[in-house]
Amino acid sequence: MKHEYGKIGPNAIIQTVQALKEAQGTTQAARTLQKTPYAYFFDEPPDEMIAEQTFYALVHELAGMLSDHEMHSIMRRSGQLTAFYLLKHRIPQPAQHILRIAPRRIALWLLLSAVKKNSWTFVGSGQYRFTLGSPPMISIIHAHASSVGLTEPVWHFYSGCFEQLLRSLINRTTQVQLHIQQYDQSYAGHYAIAY
Repeated sequence: MKHEYGKIGPNAIIQTVQALKEAQGTTQAARTLQKTPYAYFFDEPPDEMIAEQTFYALVHELAGMLSDHEMHSIMRRSGQLTAFYLLKHRIPQPAQHILRIAPRRIALWLLLSAVKKNSWTFVGSGQYRFTLGSPPMISIIHAHASSVGLTEPVWHFYSGCFEQLLRSLINRTTQVQLHIQQYDQSYAGHYAIAY
């Protein structure tokens, strides 16, 4: 059975390039990107939905040149910047106000439910799930991770995004702990929430 690839929002690439600039400086970031097939993203960021493989391939290229620590830091920052974009442009201010004043558990359910409705914009062909257990958990499962080129640093992008959203809307001391599972072609990132 042929696997159908998904599309994701352009912020995954836009904010990864921005995080690279912050980490390396504009000049060095340009040089780094020039060593990849995606140098054009430096001056021509995408402005529409992109193939998920394009983001995963960019991350794979960068990971081949940077240390694990640098790569994880850049991807977390990319996720944070994406969260800031969502807070400014995508999540209505009245909704943000309600989440901030609601009891935490109710607010968490409301937020994670809203994220689920829009998860197709960031998980591509993957699946988004959440539970409100002890601790609450977000999971992203990619049954065809190897086919789409998803690699380990991508999970840190989601960590940064989820943690920043939760800190901004639920509790400013929230921490998200990532646990990765890999088996056969499948890959899953589980995010335990301490809030």
